[in-house]
Amino acid sequence: MDTDTELQKLLGEIDSYLAATGMRPTALGRDCVNDTAAISRMRSGAGITSANMSRFRRYMAENPPPSTEEPPSQAAE
Repeated sequence: MDTDTELQKLLGEIDSYLAATGMRPTALGRDCVNDTAAISRMRSGAGITSANMSRFRRYMAENPPPSTEEPPSQAAE
């Protein structure tokens, strides 16, 4: 897979994560790679290292969005 395709895939994953968590792109960039402008630059076409791609993916995997499922109701006995 080429780098541009991989970057577009990562941006899609990031957009989904941001939508699910309500997190701002600047906060995610800071938490993942200590760079508040990282996502903005990626969206503008700047490249990203494979190490930083891994950091974004690892952070999102280790910090999943809160579950949207309702907890099962407990039936009154």
